[in-house]
Amino acid sequence: DSAGNAGTAVTSGTGSVTFDKTSPTAAITYSYAAPYKNGGTNVTITATFNGAVLDSPTPTIAIAGSGIANVSSANMSKTLTTVYTYTYAVPTGDGTGTVTVGTGTDAAGNVVTSTPTSGSTFTVDNTVPTAPSVSGTTPTNDLTPTWSWITGGGGNGTYRYKLDNSDLTSGATETASTSYTPGSGISEASHTLYVQERDAAGNWSSSGSSTIVIDTTAPIAPIVSGTTPTNVTTPTWSWSPGGGGNGTYRYKLDNSDLTSGATETTSTSYTPGSGISEGSHTLYVQERDAAGNWSSSGSRTIEIDSKL
Repeated sequence: DSAGNAGTAVTSGTGSVTFDKTSPTAAITYSYAAPYKNGGTNVTITATFNGAVLDSPTPTIAIAGSGIANVSSANMSKTLTTVYTYTYAVPTGDGTGTVTVGTGTDAAGNVVTSTPTSGSTFTVDNTVPTAPSVSGTTPTNDLTPTWSWITGGGGNGTYRYKLDNSDLTSGATETASTSYTPGSGISEASHTLYVQERDAAGNWSSSGSSTIVIDTTAPIAPIVSGTTPTNVTTPTWSWSPGGGGNGTYRYKLDNSDLTSGATETTSTSYTPGSGISEGSHTLYVQERDAAGNWSSSGSRTIEIDSKL
């Protein structure tokens, strides 16, 4: 006391004090998987802390990356005491974004650890793939022709296509196939298939295309000639194109059915290799065009008479 008398210590109980010096950490997740592209859906970046974080100061997020615009520091929005989110508008460019968090504290005043425990990086990809290479047999007389294509590079094997319409932004057929055959016959005309490929970020390539000409019009029958009557048992028949063909012919002697067994040639004459019988002999000749259409038959009958 004030007189200098010593007092007696009184113990009223026992207790302990806990010191918390551990900074909260965050795991980062994303509303959908990377890579991301500019102009697509915004990305919700979620920071889930391993303990409660105070409302103030508000936890912040920063995004740094080469080749893309950076986010220097932005407040996150509270969902729960341990969960904060940030809506990220994907920029132009290509690169890897690195996420850090900051500013927020727990009840003990420990500032959040800047480096996340997981999910700290993501990719931005705004480079379009190379257009597919499209092919098809042309001309053709097939009303259901097949177009095929191969990747140009940089895509993920997802394609979209349209027939006779170069605008693939709506109404196109999306597929993982690399060929297209119309389900029913299309008109005799020129038809162009346009094909694009997408990459993992959602970028569509420009269009690759191929035009197939459908031609079902047969050429005009050849004009066949030969000397008649004659006493030559190996007479010669000759012919000239009627028009519309490609110079490929087929012929048969004394048989008008040329769909099988006919001789195909680019020659414009025929002489039997050995003598044929007296009587009438008719040579039937057809010409084909580039699309595969055969003309009707031109013909010539030669009368062989040994008495001449």
